[in-house]
Amino acid sequence: MKRRERAIFAIGVIFFLLLVVDCTIFYYGERERVITSYQRIGEEMGHLLSAVNHTTVQQFLKSEIPLTNQTLGFLPGKFIQQLAANYSFRSKSRIIFNQVTDFPQNRDFVASNIEMKSIDFFRQHPAETGILKQIRWRGSDFLHYSHPVRTEKVCLNCHGSKSTKTAHVALEQYVAGGNYPEGSIRGVQNFYLPYDNLFFEYGEQVFKRLLRNLLLFTGAFLLCVIVVVKFWPEVEDRRAG
Repeated sequence: MKRRERAIFAIGVIFFLLLVVDCTIFYYGERERVITSYQRIGEEMGHLLSAVNHTTVQQFLKSEIPLTNQTLGFLPGKFIQQLAANYSFRSKSRIIFNQVTDFPQNRDFVASNIEMKSIDFFRQHPAETGILKQIRWRGSDFLHYSHPVRTEKVCLNCHGSKSTKTAHVALEQYVAGGNYPEGSIRGVQNFYLPYDNLFFEYGEQVFKRLLRNLLLFTGAFLLCVIVVVKFWPEVEDRRAG
């Protein structure tokens, strides 16, 4: 192989490596950006559901409506369950959310093994406000964001001691759900985002970057080839002649 051909080959290898390195760095940077963005969304959704919890309890207490099996749906646990089902019906995002606990008054709200790990994490790290993990769930990959549910003062009207419970919210089958200390972590709000949603979001940006750089690097490589062919001294050719 002549030196000129070796030079062209070396230039091609350099451009190829630059393309690979650039796209790899961009891939991980874009992936981290999108994951961070979804973590912020999870945090805000967690705060929103916490506000829903607080507001629904306050309004129910002010109304002095007796707590019965028929009015139970106005309180956070049942209300958020219904809200999540309605959201899943209306939204095409395939995002799933719920609110669960390790000591439910209603078995529909019991935490799964994955969710129990989040509850245990927040109890061991009470200062944490959220945790994001990639998990395998229901046969698919998900990003799982958990937000802790802490007992607020208003919660003690239903879940506190006998002295703090409000009479009109007493329901016999829920007597066991009491004596929660204020500030204790009693459960988690969970948001499940299908991982392919995430992949398509940052994968599209990576593909655009790859296509753009491929065109730029190909043009630059061809320009280098023209320069080498035109100006490279044909020493070996002259010697051969």
